[in-house]
Amino acid sequence: MLIDYNKQIKTLSSIRKGEFKEGLKLDIPEIDTYFRHKKTSFNIILGHANTGKTSLTLYIMLLYSIRHNQKWLIFSSENEPYELIQKLLEFLIEEPINKIIPSDFNNGLDFLKKHFQFIDNGKLYNYKELLEESNYLKDRLIRENNELKAELAK
Repeated sequence: MLIDYNKQIKTLSSIRKGEFKEGLKLDIPEIDTYFRHKKTSFNIILGHANTGKTSLTLYIMLLYSIRHNQKWLIFSSENEPYELIQKLLEFLIEEPINKIIPSDFNNGLDFLKKHFQFIDNGKLYNYKELLEESNYLKDRLIRENNELKAELAK
């Protein structure tokens, strides 16, 4: 199937005029030049084993959480959740886990708990199951948020 060429030109025109909605920036030119986060996008990061894909991804996610209050749902079949939480905590506090003081440890975990949820990797899921689970969790969070707003409004 061929593209609608006129639609593409219209998009280019809106970009030129500054009317096109860009993805979220981090205000780090070295990153913003090459990557922007859009909630509706699907990104794949590929590479050989042990080259830092997970670390890079977690760091970028953490930056978007700090800058834009983004929340994430993570499933990693290759890494234990505690390993991912440890990496995020070390990035956040800028110290290795064994050097983080108790108050920073607790505050960091509070921040991570608000911004990162993890699907248990004790089972392998197919993509449909992951999509179903993520949609269920999203709907539940929206419902809980609406209930909380209603209670606060009383």
